[in-house]
Amino acid sequence: MQKPYALFIGKLLIADRFGENSFQPNDLRLLDRTHLEQYYFSINLSEQWKQKLVNNPNDQIASRTQTDSSSGISNKFEVQRDQSMMNTSSNNAAIYNKWKPYVSRMELELYKKGRHGSDTISIVPFPRHVAELGVLQECGLKHRFKGRIYLGYGHKSESFPTFTVENLALSEGNWYYCVKVPFGKLVQIGWATHGFTPNSSEGNGIGDDAYSWCFDGSRGTLYNNGEFVFLPPNVRWKINDVSGCGIEIKGENTRINYWLNGQFLVKCNLLPNGPNTTFFPGVTVQSYMDEEDLCEFEDRLRNCCEFIISPEDMTECPLPDGYKPLLMPQLSHNSDSFVAYPYSAYLIGDNAQEFIYTPRNAPSTKIIFKLYLISMIIKFN
Repeated sequence: MQKPYALFIGKLLIADRFGENSFQPNDLRLLDRTHLEQYYFSINLSEQWKQKLVNNPNDQIASRTQTDSSSGISNKFEVQRDQSMMNTSSNNAAIYNKWKPYVSRMELELYKKGRHGSDTISIVPFPRHVAELGVLQECGLKHRFKGRIYLGYGHKSESFPTFTVENLALSEGNWYYCVKVPFGKLVQIGWATHGFTPNSSEGNGIGDDAYSWCFDGSRGTLYNNGEFVFLPPNVRWKINDVSGCGIEIKGENTRINYWLNGQFLVKCNLLPNGPNTTFFPGVTVQSYMDEEDLCEFEDRLRNCCEFIISPEDMTECPLPDGYKPLLMPQLSHNSDSFVAYPYSAYLIGDNAQEFIYTPRNAPSTKIIFKLYLISMIIKFN
């Protein structure tokens, strides 16, 4: 329906959907994707409303007409929103750059494409003996998990321990995570692939061999296999800064991108070891404490970093466009009642996100008559 009279036809078809005191849109573009989803969400509550009115005919809504002062739109009933359904709607996707905390089954399968291994995120020392598990602490505001690595009084670790995400391998797509540096000290963050073998006693962590790449904001340097690239002097992280680390896995064109506090820094191209290369995230943290320094008051010897894997917690370094976070969205409990959004069924313009209208539920004699008039108009034009 790309003809000049498309909007006119659409208005005729939906005219019966509105009461005489209700708002009638002058432009079908007002019926966008969010309105469509909310319309389908409300279907689940319709039977409850009917039953309530049957059982309590005198228990009517106190105000039959609620006016929105900002737009002048009148509604007969207050809109009731189910929060779990709202989590699945497009509003969350807009806030978190197309990522939603709750998704349908089909969306979940699409998200998993290129992601292999465990669905949960578990940070572990690599290899296991380089640090006690007690160095891992809970962090995160919206999503709580043991992603804080604290090297200080109370727990032992080697001098340059590496930590990775257990049982996770990424084979295609764009993936992203962040790391916060509360003390602004030496932390190497990046990605590794099969063959990565850190050696804490020799000072080799992520980025120090041929199978890993990293960024260290304390020194403003990119590392890989003994080679390094210095970034401009102003690229140094400070206390509580957040660095983003993304990877775009596209075969021989795979590359890593880095951000600092939401500002894009640099990209580096990789040379994958084979067509079936998989990657996983990792960090290496400098420990400043020796056995004789294990004192509760030696604050200057502490070091720490925090993984950020949920877009809801990526406030300082947001999820970039086209990337997926490491955190898996959850399957919505309302996925069976959530109606998939069919673009082709509602498209009347070039932009599928804006040009949406709601079709009628059932034919009527008025609509048939209107369609007859429309056909005559088209015939003689």
